[in-house]
Amino acid sequence: MAHDLLALMWVPFLMCLVLTGIHAYLGLHVIAREVVFVDIALAQIASLGSTAAFLWNYDLDTWGSYGFGLSFTILGALVFALTRSRERRVSQEAIIGVVYAVSSAAAVLVVNLAVGGVAIAALAGAAAIVGHIYPVWLRFHGGKGVAVAAGVFTVLSPLATGIAASLFLIIVWMTRYVSLGSI
Repeated sequence: MAHDLLALMWVPFLMCLVLTGIHAYLGLHVIAREVVFVDIALAQIASLGSTAAFLWNYDLDTWGSYGFGLSFTILGALVFALTRSRERRVSQEAIIGVVYAVSSAAAVLVVNLAVGGVAIAALAGAAAIVGHIYPVWLRFHGGKGVAVAAGVFTVLSPLATGIAASLFLIIVWMTRYVSLGSI
């Protein structure tokens, strides 16, 4: 019995060890390059691709939908790679935050186009915000939703978001605290 189990499970066990080593190695490079939230932004871009596939009448569990998500993710990774420079004029995290907010706004726009109603788009945006503030994998606490909320609210109410963004910039400029401006 133990021999059969070992014969069956040695390859998956070996792959788990290899994946752990790869993640540790790549994790050290992510920390060294000071780009921590790129994975979350790329996941948001992938969901935008799946939402766009839904707009073009692909079922969400088909290869076409996966292809849309993968294509959008590769394009997003290309944007991040091309905007990274040796001299820091704008922080890479700021670019990631902007891409995150824009992809959230685009997803709400695509839902609005696909379903044809502002109420459904608002509900999808609210679900995205709540899902980012209370993520399941963090046991419904500890998440961040400011960039997603900015993107969603830009689509739903551009004037109010413009006023809020102006106040955000003034507060950050005066205090140098982004967290204070985000409140």
